[in-house]
Amino acid sequence: MNNIKIFTRILILICVLAAMVLTIGILGLSGIAQSNDALKTVYEDRVVPLGQLSSVQRLMLRNEMAMVSALSETTPDGISKAVNEADENIVAFNKVWGEYMATYLTPEEAQNAKGFAEAHSLLIQDGLKPTIAALKSGKTEEADRLVRDKIRPLVTNAGRYMSALFKIQFDVSAQEFKAATARFELIRLVVIGATLAGLGFAVWFGLALMRSISVSLNKVIEISNAVAQGDLTHTIQISGKDETVELMTSIATMQNLSLIHISEPTRRTPISYAVFCL
Repeated sequence: MNNIKIFTRILILICVLAAMVLTIGILGLSGIAQSNDALKTVYEDRVVPLGQLSSVQRLMLRNEMAMVSALSETTPDGISKAVNEADENIVAFNKVWGEYMATYLTPEEAQNAKGFAEAHSLLIQDGLKPTIAALKSGKTEEADRLVRDKIRPLVTNAGRYMSALFKIQFDVSAQEFKAATARFELIRLVVIGATLAGLGFAVWFGLALMRSISVSLNKVIEISNAVAQGDLTHTIQISGKDETVELMTSIATMQNLSLIHISEPTRRTPISYAVFCL
């Protein structure tokens, strides 16, 4: 590790830890966004349609009850009231059903919605309208037969499609919940793994950095103490490229220069003496 400068090693540690934190943050934000999208899907495409389907079913049954009520009260006012209620229910039905069809439908849901629309159309054409016409003409027996033989079976037939549509809402909501749970488990595992890996790397790299710096500084202290005590023959082993190695190189250079300055007067002394004797 001494071949890498201390600044570079610290920079590596900072960059790796920053990358870990950034990765965990991105995963967290991504998980939150996906959970938000899932909740939006459940609300807009499942909860809201459940309310719409409930309204559609209620309006269909109210039309049936309006005809039954008209049979029990065959006065002009009773019949007129029932007919007006049925007309209002049909208008409200068409509005709510159009809103439901504008939501996202799975292929299975679209197929059942088509079947329900066709069944309800038969209910209106073959059941409700002939019954209203019979009531207006005063043919109560015919109206009673139509309610018994047409309206009720057609309502039951449409109800089968309606039950399937309700079931689809619950099934898709359950699928979204399972997908969100699986996504949460995956993100949690990744975050835990990334956190542990980051901590492990930080501990390992930090200890290695501390050890390399400590060893190098101890060598520098040892050499400096030897030079301070006048020992200029201390062997300095240099290996690596970091700042402490540069410091030891400088001390070694200083030691060699000191040896040169000390040895030069020693070499010149005999010559000076010889000249003096002459």
